[in-house]
Amino acid sequence: MKLKQETQSKSFFDSVEEGDLQEVLKYLKRDPSCLFLRNDYQETALHRAALLGNIKLVMLLKNNQNIQMEDIFGFTPFARAAMSGHRDLLPFLGNLTDTPDKNGSTPLMWACARHHSDVISYLLKVGGNIDHRNLFGMTALSECALRGYTHLCQVLLENGAIIDIPDNHLQTPLHKALWKQYPETAYYLLDSGADADFADENGFTPIMWASKWGFEEVVKILIEKGANVHQTSIRGQSALMEAANRGHVNILKILESITCSSC
Repeated sequence: MKLKQETQSKSFFDSVEEGDLQEVLKYLKRDPSCLFLRNDYQETALHRAALLGNIKLVMLLKNNQNIQMEDIFGFTPFARAAMSGHRDLLPFLGNLTDTPDKNGSTPLMWACARHHSDVISYLLKVGGNIDHRNLFGMTALSECALRGYTHLCQVLLENGAIIDIPDNHLQTPLHKALWKQYPETAYYLLDSGADADFADENGFTPIMWASKWGFEEVVKILIEKGANVHQTSIRGQSALMEAANRGHVNILKILESITCSSC
């Protein structure tokens, strides 16, 4: 009996994966409980249809119960559609805009991480929590800054995102942009009011990251914004020392001129 159920589940899911609407319909007519069958990842057929962006299958498979069901990662069909960029499916998959996965990430955060701008616009329009923090303290803005998505940072900030929310390591979106070496994103965040002196859990500030990677123009902007060039990290490293370690001569000259002028 168990083998028969497993075979039926496999065949049903194969039909869903192939987008065979007629075959899926035959299964459902024979056994409506197929709607609640799960694969090895605890996904239902609706999860798969949402992930694949098959709107006809979504309309056939969805009901008030299975749109709420989560897979092994905590993803609902709504989240699967959002993270895959299928904006047109979202209105049919329930109002699950802020339902988090097992790591606390929302559909908006996934859409940001995967650069689905149309999905982001929709989720913001229907009231998605723009400043939600996942279990790691990351926000949608952090996800965008981490990947250098300057335009998406702009979209979020124009929709009211808080610019300096730190993660669990006390890194702000500006830290993320500099850590991952996206100077253009860092320029934008600084121009939008990001804290130029925010120290993470290791005492590392934005100017230390910029000096470490040799971002001369970012260093200049940080100084204009009032960054403390004398501040040291927990390890006793200053921006000047970071620049020296990497041989960034121009940055060394800039920092030394400020250090000397304040002597």
